[in-house]
Amino acid sequence: MSLFTRKYLWRYSKLSSISKAFSTADTVKIPFLTGLSLEFHTIWLRHHCPCENCFNPKTFQKMVIPSKLPDLSVIKDVETNSSLNSVQITWMDDHKSTFDMNWLQKVNTKWLKIPENYFLKEDDDQYKYNFTNIHPFPSDPLQNAVNYDDFMSSDHSLAELLGNIVKHGFGIVQNAPPDFNSTKEVVLRISHPQNTIYGDFSQWTSNLAHADTAYTSEYVHLHTDTSYFSEPMGLQMFHCLKHEGTGGMNSLVDGFAIVKKFHENFPGEHSLLKKVFIPSQFLDVGKHHFYTADVTFKYSLLTRSIERFRYNPHDMATLDTIPFNLIAPFYTSLVRLSDEVESSPVWVKLSPGVVIFLDNWRVLHGRSEFTGFRHLCGAYIGRSDWLSKARVLGVVK
Repeated sequence: MSLFTRKYLWRYSKLSSISKAFSTADTVKIPFLTGLSLEFHTIWLRHHCPCENCFNPKTFQKMVIPSKLPDLSVIKDVETNSSLNSVQITWMDDHKSTFDMNWLQKVNTKWLKIPENYFLKEDDDQYKYNFTNIHPFPSDPLQNAVNYDDFMSSDHSLAELLGNIVKHGFGIVQNAPPDFNSTKEVVLRISHPQNTIYGDFSQWTSNLAHADTAYTSEYVHLHTDTSYFSEPMGLQMFHCLKHEGTGGMNSLVDGFAIVKKFHENFPGEHSLLKKVFIPSQFLDVGKHHFYTADVTFKYSLLTRSIERFRYNPHDMATLDTIPFNLIAPFYTSLVRLSDEVESSPVWVKLSPGVVIFLDNWRVLHGRSEFTGFRHLCGAYIGRSDWLSKARVLGVVK
């Protein structure tokens, strides 16, 4: 049957013609009386469960990270409900997922439009990738911190901080006054902040001021910020001005080191993660809806060195950008990536006086859950802006 015929029949087929759905080893098939059928990978369905435990209805974010999916994606039963146009899956742990057929059909229609060779078919072996820009991640993030007074008065200390960011992906200013205005001056020593929907300089508590789990007291898994922007923010600053409670430790992981490990040990997964486009979104109903799709590992075509690591398991949108035939190997890659990201983070307590700058194109950050009142401030600096300062001071040639 031609692709045109399949699209035509899907457009005009009636949902009331659903037959009983059934599961195979790795997929769920939903046949229609017309002779056509929908087919979805079980791990994809589990990842897209729309219940409130798996998909936060306030922030529109996924709550289950990919590394958990294989153990959760075993099906016990599948039922179709023609009157409600839905399919309900009961998983082996008795979790239930109900999928609207209209939504599933829209996803299937998008899959039919994706060429199976939509990404660049390049032979990885013909390139020698350059990983000379990767240095060991410090086990103690505070060991290379620069002193606030020196940083504010000396270009040498400013260059030292920027050098730490270039080398390790982050830099810390210590003993800063724990107030908003003083923190602004710390940021302005590097460059002006980039204005976004969060403002130029922002302050927040766990009051859900924006539709994001960062504005709660919940555990936040490791991620890079603004994966839903066409160009993610370059440098990110955090300063915890006050915390009356427990928890709230921050985790850091060097994304570039993970890319190097994948290149050396998992070439198949490495190849997919630098080619397959993963969609991300930020949705605040009636205010904002940012969306983009891009690769996880982005290399410089000029230097063949890793340039950007983009990954946020919470902000992944519907994965309808991947050809059906690549979904199984893609999830193998995604689960392995999630395992690596979560396996060995470095932890640091952002106490008052500790101002941290993160290269958002390289370092992933997360946060443990916390109790009590926690007041933070932050800002973004564009990548071009902070690298400009680094060049002026001779940190980057």
